[in-house]
Amino acid sequence: MVRQPRNKADEISLVLDCDDYPTLVEKVKAELCRPDRFDPDRVAIRTKLVKRQGQVCAVYFEMQAMRQVSYQAIWLPERRRVLFYNALGKRMAQAAVHGAINAHWREILPQD
Repeated sequence: MVRQPRNKADEISLVLDCDDYPTLVEKVKAELCRPDRFDPDRVAIRTKLVKRQGQVCAVYFEMQAMRQVSYQAIWLPERRRVLFYNALGKRMAQAAVHGAINAHWREILPQD
């Protein structure tokens, strides 16, 4: 049985080709800026490792823009996906992650 997406945000809408972690961060930041046309050079992005049973299972991104607007994304490396959320917490996009980052993501993540 093939599961049909509930809405457009459940479909893969873009591909992020990344060989390293800094490239992934910059591409996630650019995508978070895109809907409201924020300048990526003028906004900050924070990252935090998400752990399950002591093991990193995801990376959480939060971009703070003007007027305290906050956009989030979460990279799920085992699924090779990044999920993007708007300021209201609604999923706005889903990206497939391609490139060398998939083969060695555990070794390249920043350590807490």
